[in-house]
Amino acid sequence: MSKKFLQEFIICLEKQPAIWHAKCEAYKNKNLRNTAWEVLLEKYKEIDEDATIDTVKKKVNSLRASYRRELLKVRRSAGTDDVYQPNLWYFSELSFLHETESSVDGITSFDDRQENERPKAPKRKHDESSEFLQKTVGHLDNINGKQPKCEADIYAEGWAAMFKQLSKEQKLFAKKGIDELLMQGRMNMLTYQGVSSIANIPNKINIKKKENSSWRACSPICSPTCSPVDGLP
Repeated sequence: MSKKFLQEFIICLEKQPAIWHAKCEAYKNKNLRNTAWEVLLEKYKEIDEDATIDTVKKKVNSLRASYRRELLKVRRSAGTDDVYQPNLWYFSELSFLHETESSVDGITSFDDRQENERPKAPKRKHDESSEFLQKTVGHLDNINGKQPKCEADIYAEGWAAMFKQLSKEQKLFAKKGIDELLMQGRMNMLTYQGVSSIANIPNKINIKKKENSSWRACSPICSPTCSPVDGLP
């Protein structure tokens, strides 16, 4: 690489602050940074047609590392009788990097620094998001039927199946009876005798019908030979 081309390349780099100026708005924009690298690549291809973005990045990072090593030597010699004089011929050409390089400890690449300067989300916010996600997944699992059915769910499904088979009139009666039983249960008023009496209602009705039928059969109007009152002369 000739001295003339390197000077031109450094000038081109200086015109692309999106790559090296951390306080520049363009530096925070990934698209603008990529565009800046493309400009440098186009320049670099004047001496290497097969060059890629990675090739250019390695060259830029190499220039930066060399500049920073010289800069550190100058700073360390400050205040002494023998102030260090940079031997790098393009040291002054890279003076636009002075502020950036002075504020960074250790020799890292431009890409490393850009990754490190990305704002990190607070840990608490991450924890809250994870907790919300877990609750949401748990709720969806319950909706999808992954939670075991309880006894009440099983009984309710059975009652619903029988209720659908009733006529419209019988549904009204059944609903009224079930509502009353549940209300009494919530008030701790249900007893075994009370529930049994409800279950025996059809039997009582049949017995009463039979008694009425027998009475009509023994009526004087129906049968003159049968006395309605036993023991009378």
